[in-house]
Amino acid sequence: MLTAADEQFVHQTTETFANVVTSDPSWTERAYGCAITKSGSIALHWGLGKYTNRNVMDGFVGISTGRAQRQIRFSRRLDPNPLDTVVGPFRYEVIEPLKTSRMILEPTEHQPIACDIVQHAIIGPWLEDRSYVQRAFRRVQDEMRYIMPTTTTGWIEYEGQRFDLSEGDNFGFRDHSWGVKQNTGPAAPEIGDRARMPPGLKFRMTWLPAVLERPDGGSYRVHLFGWEAESARGTQTVNESQIFDGPNGAVHARATINRMTFDPANREPLGGQLVLIMEDGSERPFHIEVAAEPRVGLGLGLYHGYRGHYHGEARGKLFVEGEHVLNTGDPETSREIHQLRDILVRVTDPVGGGTGWGIINTEIVGAWPELGLDDSPWR
Repeated sequence: MLTAADEQFVHQTTETFANVVTSDPSWTERAYGCAITKSGSIALHWGLGKYTNRNVMDGFVGISTGRAQRQIRFSRRLDPNPLDTVVGPFRYEVIEPLKTSRMILEPTEHQPIACDIVQHAIIGPWLEDRSYVQRAFRRVQDEMRYIMPTTTTGWIEYEGQRFDLSEGDNFGFRDHSWGVKQNTGPAAPEIGDRARMPPGLKFRMTWLPAVLERPDGGSYRVHLFGWEAESARGTQTVNESQIFDGPNGAVHARATINRMTFDPANREPLGGQLVLIMEDGSERPFHIEVAAEPRVGLGLGLYHGYRGHYHGEARGKLFVEGEHVLNTGDPETSREIHQLRDILVRVTDPVGGGTGWGIINTEIVGAWPELGLDDSPWR
């Protein structure tokens, strides 16, 4: 099949743009974004995924005030419009590449939410390291992603109330990823029990992009990202923390030490420190303070699956549904929608002299007695 993209001088393989490099059904291309007001009035997230080998495009918009969250999910067949980033009431467009994008959710009968927002990059994007995971002889994750911190303009409607967003009164990010992803559809039969978390697993992950400003007006960005796992299968530590400051580009940390605390009831982060061990062995602590109550639970957008449904699932020619959760912080609800949440935080860097805003996502699994956490296996 030929598409309009094939007219452009951008080919990189001996294929047309209708095809991707692998026939793996988990091949995914996804954009994601969020915005949370600094006043704590409202939080929004959205996502759009294209699953070429499944003939599916799907996505979601979630809006939270306080601890309540309303969610719209939508899906369509990719054919016959594989290049259109439109699914039912949702539309996404890139206005200026790597700088500005627009997302629209039209009103529906499924939930009383709608929006028309433009996300503006505060600072240039950066690439994460290529992510690779193998289970039971199969590559279940092999993807790339770039991230850009953003401020958002436009409006959001929630239960008949309109929230106007102005540049600078909110913080968020936008990302774009592509490759083979985990949790796209139910686990393949050949993986079996290897897809499940092993007994006794300890796992802790923190992901936090932030933009900091110094008193003299200079700004810089940090990407605090690391995870650690320990089980009968062995141990693994991944560290991707970087500081982007000055003419020398990114400075990579040697290690990321997690000194965060968590609510034992629902495992939400309460604040603390992320300490980078730099190449010269010095410590660079970043103080993290939760800055707003509204947050959006990614599980309602089908991350890790929700009530038997997953990203990339074929739901027919066009499918739209809604969800209303009264309290995403409720312990039982948290277990159902998982731990991934976008939370606005204040970040302070005493060594670099900057203070600013970030969005934190965390997961912590298993027994961490020093943190007051039992051996719960839920993500």
